[in-house]
Amino acid sequence: MKKIALLCALVMYVALSAQNLTMNELYNLRQQSLSQVDSYLKKKGWSFVKGAEPGYNKMGSAFYEYHTYDDVPTISYLYSRAGVRRVMLRMKSEELYDEYLTELTTQSGRPEAKKDALGGLVKIFKGKTTTFCLTEANVSSSSGAKSMLYFVTLYANRDFETQVRHKFTDL
Repeated sequence: MKKIALLCALVMYVALSAQNLTMNELYNLRQQSLSQVDSYLKKKGWSFVKGAEPGYNKMGSAFYEYHTYDDVPTISYLYSRAGVRRVMLRMKSEELYDEYLTELTTQSGRPEAKKDALGGLVKIFKGKTTTFCLTEANVSSSSGAKSMLYFVTLYANRDFETQVRHKFTDL
């Protein structure tokens, strides 16, 4: 009986840890080309869902998901012909979100707090080359059920300042 419980715990740990990309891995994904991102995520067990080519005034996209027991985290990789790249991780796990928040707070200090257009809390950490936005959003499903979603989004600093910052408001 103990062996079965240990085996189940090990399988769950492997399943959960495989989708747990480190902040450094997310940072590296933002630096890579689409083909490099695709190869890396597939090796880590993520599945490609859909994508779109960049167009005039429109970023290209590639969406990946990772199936776990009760969560389907997704990664959005957005890219432009001009070389702008963004990475966004969406998850339901508050525990995983808190790990990312703790890591950024330890490295970068206190974040700048803002609110997005939907009322979600956004914590902004600015590094030397990359801006990290951590967002908590209370969302409603089509059935009306409410749940929390958590996002970790990485932008080049210039991209964030010129294209994104104006979308956030003070608390």
